[in-house]
Amino acid sequence: MKKSLYIPFSFLLVSYFGLLASNAQEKFFRAIGTPEHPKVAVSWNRYNTYDGVVEIMRNISKVYPDLARMQSIGKSVEGRDIMLLAISDFKTGNPDKKPAMYI
Repeated sequence: MKKSLYIPFSFLLVSYFGLLASNAQEKFFRAIGTPEHPKVAVSWNRYNTYDGVVEIMRNISKVYPDLARMQSIGKSVEGRDIMLLAISDFKTGNPDKKPAMYI
């Protein structure tokens, strides 16, 4: 009878600590000031492929149409679009006339 009690208890204990570890990892990797539930989820602690980065840019431009616009500025040697995500308050004027920087 004692053996059957140890198995469910050990399962609960392992499950509890696994849950704590996943929550701790989420808090550890989240940048300071990051919202709890962002409109666009982006993970910067892993390598993002070209398609992944383009998808992130596309999602940002869809969620924030007044602040972000996406456009192609040319082609790479491999024939892929070189994408640009312009971030500006487009209501305050032409972004081409404002100070800017490339990142």
